Amino acid sequence: LPPCRGDQLLETVRIVELKHKIVLIATDRLRRNTCRILTIERELPRRLIIEEDVQEYTAEECRAELDRIVVLGGGTIKKPMVTHGILGFIRLVESYHLAVVERKKSVGRLMGHEIFAVEHVAFIQVYSGKMSDTAKQN
Repeated sequence: LPPCRGDQLLETVRIVELKHKIVLIATDRLRRNTCRILTIERELPRRLIIEEDVQEYTAEECRAELDRIVVLGGGTIKKPMVTHGILGFIRLVESYHLAVVERKKSVGRLMGHEIFAVEHVAFIQVYSGKMSDTAKQN
């Protein structure tokens, strides 16, 4: 997600899949009333188009902005998913996939910081269109 101030810990990421976009909403762990928004376009199979919103939103402003994005993005197609982190992107066949941490568990502490192990990773296909027949065969 976008760079944040040193006192900001963006830990929980909610993902909303729309027809034309994927919206990532990161919540500040220390101040639960603020969030940041990132959108990923879903129209092109071989390109990642990521838009970073540099504004920090209050919880109320975040809901309003998400409502606006949902209307412009073609409506929601799946139930929102809460994740604990973004691992990155992987390109498989004709489309990129977003890898996210769906479940984690605490395994200890190091110098006052909690250490987690990833228990489950989910993959979200970025491209929302139909795959070619060649890609389906591979």
